[in-house]
Amino acid sequence: MDMPCYPVALLLLLLCLGSLHAGSTDSITTGTPDGSELWGYVEVRPKAHLFWWYYKSPQRTSTPSKPWPTVLWLQGGPGASGVGLGNFQEIGPLDINLQPRNSTWLQKADLIFLDNPVGTGYSYVENKTLFVTTDWQQAADATTLLKALVTEVPTLQSSPLFLVAESYGGKYAATLGVSIARAARAGELNITLAGVALGDSWISPEDFTLSYTPLLLSVSRLDDNAGDEANKRAETVKQQIAAGQWAASQQSWNDMLDFIATKSGDVDVYNFLLDTGMDPVSVDASSTGSSLMSNLQARKYSTYLSSQDSAGSNTIDGIMNGVIREKLKIIPKDFKYWRLFDKLGVFLVQIDELLSYGINVTVYNGQVDVICSTDGAEAWVQKLKWDGLKTFLSLPRQSLYCGASKGVKAFVRSYKNLHFYWILGAGHYVPVDQPCIALSMISNITQSPANHGLFDMDRPRCPLALLPLLLCLCLASLRAGSTASVNTGTPDGSERWGYVEVRPQAHLFWWYYKSPQRTSTPTKPWPTVLWLQGGPGASGVGLGNFLEVGPLDVDLKPRNSTWLQKADLIFVDNPVGVGYSYVEDDSLLVTTDWQQAADATTLLKALVKELPTLQTGPLYLVAESYGGKYAATLGASIARAVRAGELKITLGGVALGDSWISPEDFTLSYTPLLLSVSRLDDNAGGEANKRAEKVKEQIAKGQFADAQGSWNDLLGFIGSKSGDVDVYNFLLDSGMDPVSADTPTGSSASNVQALKYATYLGSQDSGSNTIDSIMNGVIKEKLKIVPKDLKWVEVSQDVYNALVNDFMKPRIDEIDELLSYGINVTVYNGQLDVICSTDGAEAWVQKLKWDGLKSFLSLPRQPLYCGQIQGTKAFVRSYKNLHFYWILGAGHFVPADQPCIALSMISSITQSPAS
Repeated sequence: MDMPCYPVALLLLLLCLGSLHAGSTDSITTGTPDGSELWGYVEVRPKAHLFWWYYKSPQRTSTPSKPWPTVLWLQGGPGASGVGLGNFQEIGPLDINLQPRNSTWLQKADLIFLDNPVGTGYSYVENKTLFVTTDWQQAADATTLLKALVTEVPTLQSSPLFLVAESYGGKYAATLGVSIARAARAGELNITLAGVALGDSWISPEDFTLSYTPLLLSVSRLDDNAGDEANKRAETVKQQIAAGQWAASQQSWNDMLDFIATKSGDVDVYNFLLDTGMDPVSVDASSTGSSLMSNLQARKYSTYLSSQDSAGSNTIDGIMNGVIREKLKIIPKDFKYWRLFDKLGVFLVQIDELLSYGINVTVYNGQVDVICSTDGAEAWVQKLKWDGLKTFLSLPRQSLYCGASKGVKAFVRSYKNLHFYWILGAGHYVPVDQPCIALSMISNITQSPANHGLFDMDRPRCPLALLPLLLCLCLASLRAGSTASVNTGTPDGSERWGYVEVRPQAHLFWWYYKSPQRTSTPTKPWPTVLWLQGGPGASGVGLGNFLEVGPLDVDLKPRNSTWLQKADLIFVDNPVGVGYSYVEDDSLLVTTDWQQAADATTLLKALVKELPTLQTGPLYLVAESYGGKYAATLGASIARAVRAGELKITLGGVALGDSWISPEDFTLSYTPLLLSVSRLDDNAGGEANKRAEKVKEQIAKGQFADAQGSWNDLLGFIGSKSGDVDVYNFLLDSGMDPVSADTPTGSSASNVQALKYATYLGSQDSGSNTIDSIMNGVIKEKLKIVPKDLKWVEVSQDVYNALVNDFMKPRIDEIDELLSYGINVTVYNGQLDVICSTDGAEAWVQKLKWDGLKSFLSLPRQPLYCGQIQGTKAFVRSYKNLHFYWILGAGHFVPADQPCIALSMISSITQSPAS
């Protein structure tokens, strides 16, 4: 889109208006010679001066049937400057470096920025007793301003006015909206108030406060211990609000935020994916001499935005006290621009009154906001007395897209004059975090004549599909009755690979890498990691090796984060029928996890002879997804074999990464998690919960195949109601990976889910190579022993289907058995995973019968960091031989999503000499 130039930096301002002095005239207005900008002061009360800045859109067109709109932006804080932050950091024509902003809302409407209330930004009072102390005082002042502006800005009399607010500004907008409506109805103000839009707005402090703990628990930023205390503090705030103890409730709220910060790794309450330390708040707060939590919290509001300053050298303070002030001319000489002031007020506003007047009310909220969370916004909306509320709440949401960008960007629900937008991928500052969808939204809200139809509503979903299902392997080249094992490797012994015939005509393929960093002492032996992939039916030799932790990536380039730096590695295509492993008759495929464990134990009995280091170094089973069930049963099988003297190996530990240990607990976790991150609404959530309960009942009755069918149906339903959320990372859509392109239509839901597992990883391929191409090409050629007519596939559908009666069985008892032997068990989970969510993992851990569980659960978590990378990367809790890692910023595939912390974690788990 071609953008006009807005030449602020040229400073072609011929009006030299001297400094303002006390006792000045009621209003001063000036602007650019062409009238494209106007700004000025209005003395809204004696010695109380509000500053405003108007921009006329260069796209302005207007007809009687579709008049050009004006947006009045109201910043939050309270006390944050709209003229500074909203204008130069969010939606105005220029960014902080005074360069044109491609996503400026000036394309869709005229804009008015206001430093509101008096005392904010360039607005000022001549006596501090004139600061407003309530939202209604603010509304009265702003109404007085508008009465002056209808004369100064004549288009306001013919143009529909929209109040658009952010954060605490939502309370300003609600009271100002009511004040304008009343004045217009009384004939005191000639303005058409067409709508009020509330962006992540502080409408009901009680509802937002009560939402913090459930949200932060669901995204791993609090644990249950801290959550209990945070809930108690939230209840105190609620009680104080109910008693009208506004100042006390604010202090309790500040104390709660301080407590959350200490227990969450200092989560950024404006975006739970970040830490507060990732913006410059600590520097700014200390420089102003702030000591109270209320001051610090107020200043965090603007410093989050300041941290978004573009790559240039400008700062918002620098330009507002420099070039912008010089341009405006009318700012008092001895006045310093402030982003914030410290006055906070509490008031429950009257959204119902606006709705009763027929004024459009829009609520929009960012998915990853905490301070004004979407759950809190939904809660206060449900308290409205508006007569259309019941119908509004019953309606489905519509998915929204933006231009050519992939994936659902938002959802919307509308009925009569109430509208709600759920903005995905955005925190507290929607225009900053998601500028494309924000611009589309404001165009829709204002019904702008410049509406270019950026919204694409309910784009057809990609059909559920599968990778090619031609998985029947005609393996004539390896003849029946071949030797029990075939082994080969590199001449230097750094790699070995081969087949073990674990049962007649059933052949497991393995691949061993010796670490070049290998050192070992009797007190600290070098570890070996055996990687177990999930699916079930996914290839560890392919996916785990080349897409996650092996020495080379899919382009056969060295991987900086390879786990080979910390341990020797063994990848197995497990169970038989997966990847390069094969059976000579499909009846030999395993049908239970324990059959898999027996085969893998047979493999290890052969490998201790082929790989002598296995007898001297500890072995760690590390599993992912369904591989966790393999690891649980194999770990118990190994331990029993060792205790019986049948296997000479030291099992150092079992690590379960996003592992499918308790299908019931994971299934029950889906709805609460997806509700908390805006991927389901309450209507879909109610139905999803019913379907989850059905799965639970079928598991309880031992109807495991039926339970798997119902689980697949639940995932299909979630896909249809969530904009096809990626169940391996709730920040993505399934359509953002190549599953739909690579797979034919008309396949069953179980097939789809099996193969989505691998295609998420497949979408991480970096260069021109694909995992399929190298495994059926250069890697197969290197290995030489793979049957010529065997085609490697990412996930074997035959293996997946063969486990149908075991798929939904829990493996909690096996974990208890491992713990009882004193074997180290580590659980690690990605924050953004849905299919094996952290909430689900925490739930099954709490069901353990291990005698150390109570003490384990009572301990605080420790935050973890990684190298020079800023921000908390994980939390860990350990007691005796049980350990739990919460991995932030990762989905289902932790090593792929967070390689640095994953490498650090495996070093700790294995007690590697290379640590």
